[in-house]
Amino acid sequence: MNLIRKYLNLEYLLVGIQLFFSAVITFFHASGWQFPFSVLLLFNSGIYFLLYGRRLRNIVRSPIGMTFFLLVVIIIISSANYLYYDDLRGFLLHDANLFELFSFSLIWALNFFVIFIFSSGNKSLDLIKLFSWLFLVISIYANIRAYQYNRVLVGSQIQYHYYYYLVMIIPLLILANKNSKIKYVFILIALVATVFSFKRMGIFIGFLLIIFNIFYDLNTIPFRKKFQFIVFIILIISLVYMSLPQMQYEAERVLLRMSRLQDDAGSGRLDYAFDVLNNFSLNTAENKLIGNGFWSMYIEHKHFVDVEWASMLHYFGIIGLSIYVLIHFLMIIRLSFLLKTNNIFFVSFLNFYIIFLLYSIATELFSYQYLSVPLFIYLGLMEGSIAKTYLKGKNNTNEMEF
Repeated sequence: MNLIRKYLNLEYLLVGIQLFFSAVITFFHASGWQFPFSVLLLFNSGIYFLLYGRRLRNIVRSPIGMTFFLLVVIIIISSANYLYYDDLRGFLLHDANLFELFSFSLIWALNFFVIFIFSSGNKSLDLIKLFSWLFLVISIYANIRAYQYNRVLVGSQIQYHYYYYLVMIIPLLILANKNSKIKYVFILIALVATVFSFKRMGIFIGFLLIIFNIFYDLNTIPFRKKFQFIVFIILIISLVYMSLPQMQYEAERVLLRMSRLQDDAGSGRLDYAFDVLNNFSLNTAENKLIGNGFWSMYIEHKHFVDVEWASMLHYFGIIGLSIYVLIHFLMIIRLSFLLKTNNIFFVSFLNFYIIFLLYSIATELFSYQYLSVPLFIYLGLMEGSIAKTYLKGKNNTNEMEF
């Protein structure tokens, strides 16, 4: 009864709706649902901010959150560029209108700030834990369906992006599970999905996550448990080795793609990045400062940049790129702080930042927001919990009920 009463609480209800809308944006984006549901997400976030926004004052205790606020400001300012286009409807995916595009550009921020407020005022975060598990199950199903359709039914060798879901949810899943060994299961699930998707960067990230986690665990677990941990790692490696014959074709395909990395310039990403620099030199002083607006590369040239650093410069100008550089700098400082204080968030944030950093050179997390939903939910959860810790003057994050 107490559990039912808690979930009937208005704040829990609004956050539940926020998570539901975010999941719809993620899993139904191919049908165009990300645009109308972005508008619904914006309105739901607005209601939540009106009712519980007083806790947002805790954002001053989060340098990352403050910097995110600055990035939102420059996104709003740069959106004025769309007034100079005659007609955008025919240029946008699924015939989205400008307000839908604007709402879509803020998904990451809406989720970050809503979860920041929620986590800074609630000790029990089992609603987000439930979201992470459901997201994992649906992501596995989506990858199985994508494999069956593309590889079995159609016989296509096309790369598909559904594996991103399983990578992006890793930090939340690590935080939600106290058993330190189970994180390797989550990473391996994502790695297998990546191999079947023929995605190079995903495989590189998966192996890097395993290496960093093994190194950290070997240096932190008690000596008497080291042998048990080594046996566990050997079992995992053996399991992967025995699975290789079943994935031989996919593995060969990925190795072939990796051997062509220099020839295809990262699937054209290097060429797109140089295009951004060329366009930047032709921009007006105003556009050099505030950019050309969210998704402007797609509107103008029918393709994305696929390199976050370059897209920040094109979309939001020198100011936006400077803010983005500052975000990475603050995240490194946060990682160092969590390590020094032996904080409960360190391992999950280490995995988060590896994912966040490496995908900054291989995709656009701030553009393909239907892929990065779990990352910003995780970051809002962490920053809100740490802000609450500062507010109470003790290391409360290590006592968090999750």
